[in-house]
Amino acid sequence: MAELAQTALADLLRRTQSAHHEHQVNDLGGKYNEDWPQWYAEFLINNGIADFLASNPDRAKLAGFLKQSYEAFETGGNSGGWANFIAGQLLEHQDLYFPSPTTPEEDIDGDKSEESSQTEG
Repeated sequence: MAELAQTALADLLRRTQSAHHEHQVNDLGGKYNEDWPQWYAEFLINNGIADFLASNPDRAKLAGFLKQSYEAFETGGNSGGWANFIAGQLLEHQDLYFPSPTTPEEDIDGDKSEESSQTEG
């Protein structure tokens, strides 16, 4: 199951790369986009990355993660391609970088939080 998720996520990353290439050629006149992590993050969020993660990631956090993971890929001499590497990193470290939302805890005595009790009137 994890391999299927990694393969599908790697496919999404490759589609992102292709769309970004088109953006660089058509919108930036072929110039290198130094803000590629932000562009990738926006595209990934708009195209279903949340389906693979425990929560919908924050764009800035995802962009930082993508940049850091790509740098690790470049220096690590990894085989299997960047998309597979980054997909694996995303799935392996999602709880650290993109934790699932939690529900408010009840007080120790079992009462609801102060905020919710104020709205009940």
